[in-house]
Amino acid sequence: MAEYITEGAVLRCDQGQYATELKILSSRMCIGGKLAANHKDCVPMKNIFPFGLCSSRTYGYSAKAKEGQEHPCVLDLMEQYYLPDKSQVMSEAIEQIIPLEACIKRIREIIGYSVNEMTKIQHLRIKQMNYRFSDEIAKHYAVLWKATDNVFTMRESLSEVKSSITAFYNVGIQNCTYLAEGNEDIIIAGQIVEIMEKLKELANQKAVLSGLPKVEASYLITMESFGICRCGGILKFEMSGQI
Repeated sequence: MAEYITEGAVLRCDQGQYATELKILSSRMCIGGKLAANHKDCVPMKNIFPFGLCSSRTYGYSAKAKEGQEHPCVLDLMEQYYLPDKSQVMSEAIEQIIPLEACIKRIREIIGYSVNEMTKIQHLRIKQMNYRFSDEIAKHYAVLWKATDNVFTMRESLSEVKSSITAFYNVGIQNCTYLAEGNEDIIIAGQIVEIMEKLKELANQKAVLSGLPKVEASYLITMESFGICRCGGILKFEMSGQI
């Protein structure tokens, strides 16, 4: 199980003189009652403070390097920690997470219902299957089902999801029209209309996704995460801050 970084974590640079404590000034997520760090919590003099004297042979390559025989730590840090846990989205993205979770649930309900009902009608009508329609439906069903496995994959696949929603809707409507051709059964006609209404709801989910607020994703960091200083140092955690 990953050991996540929280307030009280101790960080050391392999070219520094001593370790320092990581400061987390604002976070919407807590672990064990402590603020959790994200992959952007590496701002000099805000989250991380100098490690004393720097012993790196490449100290002078940094634009922030100080002249003289002694090389004080200048915290010329890269803008993020590497190896964050990208499956753990920080709650700073809560404005997206809540509507995404609702959208995931609705998409799965609609595509599952639509495929099941169209298959039932196909059997009831004993009508030859239109394989072009069925193949397209199966293809986009698979894409949508995989992409809606969790919020993380959904966020990473938004463009593909929106394209597949449009394609599933279009081919679903075409298949319903095909199944309705020559039908005289009132019950089956009502079922087809209901499927088409559900497909319209699916199309509406694309508008929901397009209307999501723009936020930058933040991810939890663990004891395996590390930072990089342009002076030549590697920043690693000695303690996670968790009890």
